[in-house]
Amino acid sequence: MKKETICFAGIILTAGLLLILFCSGCQDETFVARIGCQNDILYRDTVEAALSRMNNDRLSFRMEIVFDNYPAPSLANYSVQSAYAFCADPEILAVIGYGSSDAALAAAEIFNREEVVQIVPNATSPELAETGPWTFKLLPDDRFQSRFLAGVAKEHYGAAACAVIYQNNDYGRELAGLFSRRLEEMGGAVTFQTAVGSGLEDSEVLEMYASEIIEGDPDLLVFMCRPRQAGLIMDALDSRGAVFPLLGSDAMGSQFTIYEQPHLFRGMRVALFYHHSFDTRGNQEFVATHRQLTGQFPDYTTALVYDAVFLLQQAFQAGARTRKDVRQYLEDLGKNYPPFHGVCGKTVFDENRACRRPLYLGVVEGKEFVLMEDPSGKLEEQ
Repeated sequence: MKKETICFAGIILTAGLLLILFCSGCQDETFVARIGCQNDILYRDTVEAALSRMNNDRLSFRMEIVFDNYPAPSLANYSVQSAYAFCADPEILAVIGYGSSDAALAAAEIFNREEVVQIVPNATSPELAETGPWTFKLLPDDRFQSRFLAGVAKEHYGAAACAVIYQNNDYGRELAGLFSRRLEEMGGAVTFQTAVGSGLEDSEVLEMYASEIIEGDPDLLVFMCRPRQAGLIMDALDSRGAVFPLLGSDAMGSQFTIYEQPHLFRGMRVALFYHHSFDTRGNQEFVATHRQLTGQFPDYTTALVYDAVFLLQQAFQAGARTRKDVRQYLEDLGKNYPPFHGVCGKTVFDENRACRRPLYLGVVEGKEFVLMEDPSGKLEEQ
């Protein structure tokens, strides 16, 4: 009876790590699949949502999710330390992370050298394609999104002159550059652009940016940065009575945009890789569980992390038992193994180990992203 009680334990907290265990009818010889994951509140909530669904499945193995001990794994210096720690544990078969292109790129060098699978949920740098055969991305890279955003700027807004505010990191710099070149090819132009970072809180800096944007009088203001930075600039513009049409990259598709400052972004079009209304496998159950845990709808980051957990579950169900087995399984998705179907749609990896999935256009209406078109058709085409 004692062994049985241990096998059916749900969550064990020990040595500062949360080990999330699940099994059904397990025995002493049950295979244990140990997975590393960055220690981020969104990731934790999402893994918990995944567990609540997994616990209803009958599995022949047990998964353990190990979170790292670093306070900001989306920063490159922390992601490197995190990657070294995960690689040092020979029982960890794959790692989910990290939440920015800078951090994912920095960690990828270690994972590929140590031959540990890295599943990157939401980083989109084209440079990730060059990191090696152990890094897999759940999103297409920024070249795809730059074409999408330039098309929206021209087709939905008829914009000839755009002002671009981008995050001063790999994601923002690459996406802004690609967008500018694509827009020029389509007959438009970026007439003003600036990078934003941690120093944006300075009131004089904000006033300078607001003045330059107003003087440039763009047809469209495009944000490719974190919602908090965009909100500071929008607040400065709002205080001066300046109103511009707004477009946001996928970075603006987070819950912060609609829950913290929805009045500033009302009517903004946003590029979305995921929406809670998708009619995809397991999505409504995921949405209900996530809302019960957090009180909010999930965004694309949480949805992709959720899919990453179940993608690995499917690999172990197919018989993967080593790091090389997991990598080979991901390589063979859609070939020797059926594609993975999750809440974000179908997942298979191309020659650059990235997943090609469609973007959708949402609009901010109150505390909600509303899809401007029904996504179900495109999801069926994947």
